[in-house]
Amino acid sequence: MQTYNCLILCGGQGTRIREYNSNIPKSLLEVGGKRFIDHLLLQFKEFNIVLCTGYLSNHFENLFSNSQTVNISKEKKPLGTGGAILNAIKYIDNCDSFLVINGDSYCDFKINNFINSYKTEKCDLMILATDNYDNHSDFGMIEIRDKKIIKFHEKSSHLVKGSLKNCGIYMIKKELLNIFNHNCSLEKDIIPTLVKNYHCLIHKISEKVYDIGTPKRIAIANEYFNSQKRT
Repeated sequence: MQTYNCLILCGGQGTRIREYNSNIPKSLLEVGGKRFIDHLLLQFKEFNIVLCTGYLSNHFENLFSNSQTVNISKEKKPLGTGGAILNAIKYIDNCDSFLVINGDSYCDFKINNFINSYKTEKCDLMILATDNYDNHSDFGMIEIRDKKIIKFHEKSSHLVKGSLKNCGIYMIKKELLNIFNHNCSLEKDIIPTLVKNYHCLIHKISEKVYDIGTPKRIAIANEYFNSQKRT
């Protein structure tokens, strides 16, 4: 299997957990006995990793400055999730597509199935999407027709029957990003533009997504990882 690059978005300020933690980036919080980022690095160990950092980036730099497997792409100023990806393009070589994942969420899924689906379908953007969710209002939701993405809703109260939850995991064709400015949002600028103009599909799963965006969700994720130790 071809070795792909994996960009992990770690630049968020974690404002909703500021009272819970204000000293380190949320991707470095201990969840299930290890730093959250370490769960992701283990899951995507076959990939060339680039950490897209910004807020409190020095913590990542101190941890990974001597790493042979992890590169750090630091924002000098906040660029948005899309800008963070564009800022890291210089680290992507030897492949025309790459993986992007959120640094504050985790989903146990079959990575090879996702990659193979992307290649087989010959699409420009593929989003991992799940039908396993309870509340949709605080997550990105995807309207689909068969596998085709019709519309992408970023944290909207609007829900169309049959919509799937965005898992925050994407395969993107590199050349399509040339049209975007460096200060932009993946969810509000890049994805809607690609959905409107290119061949964009979902890869459907039924696994649950665990994120650490609020203290309550941190507790849920902590219980999940601890339960995995017992199995």
